[in-house]
Amino acid sequence: MAEFHRLLVLPDSFVAVPDVLLSGKSEAELFEMTNMLPGSHLVIKSVLKTNNSSLLSALPANTINMLQHLKPEIYTEDWVAAWLNKIRVAEKQKAAHIMVFQSRFVISVFSEGNLQILNSFSYSEKSDFLYYVLGAVNSCGLDPASTEIWLCGEINPASPLAEALSAYFIDVRYDAAPASADHDAAVLSSMYFPLFQ
Repeated sequence: MAEFHRLLVLPDSFVAVPDVLLSGKSEAELFEMTNMLPGSHLVIKSVLKTNNSSLLSALPANTINMLQHLKPEIYTEDWVAAWLNKIRVAEKQKAAHIMVFQSRFVISVFSEGNLQILNSFSYSEKSDFLYYVLGAVNSCGLDPASTEIWLCGEINPASPLAEALSAYFIDVRYDAAPASADHDAAVLSSMYFPLFQ
């Protein structure tokens, strides 16, 4: 059996907080300023490499406790924080990065190299997905026609979601770790982008 040293866990909810706010209140207090923290959840803090901020995420306490009990040497990491820390945004770039799952996605929108919005949405249809993506981009004052869209996760260029985005966004790309010319490796790299070092 292969050994692994870190485990990525997708949080139920999260909030990005500027580091200057972390000194005054506890992580749970800061989290509860924007989200309700269920009693059965713990808040974990992940340092973000951009914008001098941290990600506070709510994870089920029983999941974290079980993982620490079974394999205390394994580092449990927030999937969203791992994904955000891999994104490289140029100083003048306007871009939206989207990590897609079967019925949920996480979107981060950047303008002038700064994180403007970070949120997750549940969707059941292509129209829901498109509505939330366009709403997030427009709420940051960006024009979809001049904003790059970077996708990763459970999506590919032939999917209905990607085709719907290409009607509004001229520049649709796929996040991937630097890879060889091997097409299959590039597809896997895009699907599991946060996992690659």
